[in-house]
Formats: sequence, C-alpha cells, structure tokens
Amino acid sequence: MKFAIAHAGWLPDRRESLAMLMSQLSGTIKIFTSRRREHASVWAPRLWQYVADQADPVVCLNDDIHVCPDFERACDAVAEAAPERLVSLHTQVPGAAKLVVEHWCSSYWLTGPAYMMWPGVAAELLDFWASLPWRHASQMNEDNCAIHWAWSKQQPILQTIPALAHHDVGVPSSLGYDNHPFRTPSVPFGDEPVTAPGYWTLQAEVPYVENPWATVSGLEGFRRSLTAEGVTCDGCSSHSAFMTIGGTSLCSQCAGSVAQAVASEWKRRIV
Repeated sequence: MKFAIAHAGWLPDRRESLAMLMSQLSGTIKIFTSRRREHASVWAPRLWQYVADQADPVVCLNDDIHVCPDFERACDAVAEAAPERLVSLHTQVPGAAKLVVEHWCSSYWLTGPAYMMWPGVAAELLDFWASLPWRHASQMNEDNCAIHWAWSKQQPILQTIPALAHHDVGVPSSLGYDNHPFRTPSVPFGDEPVTAPGYWTLQAEVPYVENPWATVSGLEGFRRSLTAEGVTCDGCSSHSAFMTIGGTSLCSQCAGSVAQAVASEWKRRIV
C-alpha cells in the first residue's frame, strides 16, 4: 500500500506528529510538504495528481493522526473489498456506532485526515475541481470538493466502521478547528479484527446516513447554483454566493458559520 501524507511544514509542532505517524506506517510513503500556509485548492491537487499517476489505490493522510494497529494490512483488505470506490477511513457520521455489525455505512461525507483513493477517482476529482467556477474552486476545501463530486456521480462515499484513524487532538488544528464537534471519529477503532478475511465484505445494500451539514437538498442546491453566476449571498449581502440551500444563497463564510452551528446542535442532540 502507498501512503500520501499532507504535511503542514510551516507549523513546528507538525514535525513531531509527522514523525509519530511515519513510525506507525510501512510501505511506500510520499510526503507533500507545504512550507507556508496554503489553501486546500493549492496543496490538495498536488497530492491527488500523485494518486492519479499510480497504478493502485493510495491512502491519503494528514500529518496529525494516529492509525490503528496493522493499518497497512487493514487498508489492503479495504481496497480488496471496495475496488474503485472512494473510502473514508476517519468515519465521523453521527449514528454510525449503531451500525457496527455492518462494518460499513455510506454518506456524502469525506474528511481530510484519512481516506483511500483510487487513481481513476483522483483523475475525476481533479477534472471536477478544475471545471468549477473560480469563485467556488478557489474557496473549496478538498473534502467539500469530494462530497460535491460524489453527489454529481450519485455515489455516496463509503465509511469504514470502525474508523481506522483518528486525529491527535493534542496537536492544534491548522484551521482553528480544535473544538469542532466532528474533529474525532464517531466510531473510533478498538480491538476489532479489521484484518480478518471477510471482515470488510460489502453487502449488496450499504446503510446510508445523511450528512447533517451537507444534506441532499443542500448538495442539489449547490449543483444548481453552478449556473447562477453573480448571485449575492443572502446572509451578508456582500460576497458572491457559494451555495444555495432551500432557496437561500450563501457565501463560503456564511455557509461555514451555518454548518458549524448545525454540527454543534446535531452533536448536542445525539450525545
């Protein structure tokens, strides 16, 4: 298995967390270092192009995570079970813990800490990102891009149960998300037999769980908004709209504020 690690080299404490992560990995490791703060629209395409150029799937990781024991073998088993599918290895879907006997769920949800990507998927994602109007492409993080791409394909992203990686919450977030309610997995790994034959066998119907901050109606609203150039945000009335939800157009800043509020309320209700 090959691993591609996004490294925030401009943050001194990430050198230690990167070294810790690398000590947990074997196989081929490629590090993509940002020497200064870069938006995801700058650094993520570099990493995805590397994936697109490979012959086999690549596990993409952030530099501030811990992985489960036998992580490489577990990833090999996931790849064998889900060929050509985009797979989140840092499952944050609320309610996934109720589906532990399934070992999988699906959702229009991907987060950057850990995911498995096949070369064909990476190539499609790069084309999708490049096709977006600049006002979207320049503001969109890699996880949001993948979610919107998945919606355009009408193929939810697979989520492993349990998550095979988790954030080291002792390392400050590079984006200020230290207290984000979804920074940690909803189904952290324990002693599950994640390398056992048959553990990751996909059933004909994988349970679907909706993303509370990127609902189906919101994703469809964004898809339709791609033709609405020049629409102004209904929230602040000063920036260009980034997405449309239920007829309300929002810029990236206002949409982010709404998403944070929804995530906090959702987690409050399920705890």
